[in-house]
Amino acid sequence: MISYRDLLEVFWKSHKGTDRAWSRQYMPVLFYENAGQQEIAEASKAELEADYGRPVVTPLLPLEKFYLAEEYHQKYRMQNLSEIMQEFKMIYPKGLDWVHSPAATKINGFAGRNGSVDGFTAISEQLGLSDASKRRLQEILQRRW
Repeated sequence: MISYRDLLEVFWKSHKGTDRAWSRQYMPVLFYENAGQQEIAEASKAELEADYGRPVVTPLLPLEKFYLAEEYHQKYRMQNLSEIMQEFKMIYPKGLDWVHSPAATKINGFAGRNGSVDGFTAISEQLGLSDASKRRLQEILQRRW
C-alpha cells in the first residue's frame, strides 16, 4: 500500500505548486482526511517552499465529499494509449467499470512515467495486458524525463 507521504511526493512532482491555476475546474488541490495527514501535508508544502524560495499556492483542504471526475478525465494517461484502452474496454465492456480496476490504476501510473521498468516488469504479468501493450509501457518508462 502506498503511504500518504509517498502520495505527496508524487503529487508535488506532478505539478508546479508556485503557479496559480488557470481555472478552478483544473485547480490542483491537496486533500487530507485527518489531523495526521494535515500535519504531513503542511510539512511537505513547507519543505517545497523552502526549496523554491517562494510560496506554494496549492491549497490544502480537508476531504469532505468526493466526486468522480468526468469520464474523459479518468485514467487520463492510460486513455491516451488507444491500444491499451481497447484491451481494457474488452475486459470491462460495461460503462466505467474499468476505472475502478486496480490494474488500470497501476497502468495509468506507469503511463504517466511513475515507476520504473523493473517495477513494471515485476507486476506486468498480473495486469492482463497483451505482449504489445507491455512493450509499449516499457518504452514509455524508458523515456523517463
